[in-house]
Amino acid sequence: KIKKKYTQKHKNSITMKLFNTWSFEKIKIIDISLSDYIFISHKSGLIQPHTASNYSKQPFKKIFCPIIERLVCSLMLGGKNTGKKIKIISIVETAFRLIHIITKLNPIYVTLKAILNMFSVQL
Repeated sequence: KIKKKYTQKHKNSITMKLFNTWSFEKIKIIDISLSDYIFISHKSGLIQPHTASNYSKQPFKKIFCPIIERLVCSLMLGGKNTGKKIKIISIVETAFRLIHIITKLNPIYVTLKAILNMFSVQL
């Protein structure tokens, strides 16, 4: 009874936020072909830049990896920051704060728009 009361009472007040600042609620992917491969909803778990999960054991499981974590992992590949995930997360957080200050938009939206513009359309 306690859990049901708690979940019903606080169900609407819980929102998923990246770095406790930016919300994922109003962000939607318009491109239908990429909406299955860019994961920004919290249906399968928490949205964090560091989930410590292994997404390579099963085929096509990588699509459930949050897009911000995929960004962090791709920045971690080469150079002097190889394997330093916490440092890269702080770099991404400061970059998102700068994007928010300059553009006054949600940095998650700006990142997704950049990813969608990166793919070329071939007719």
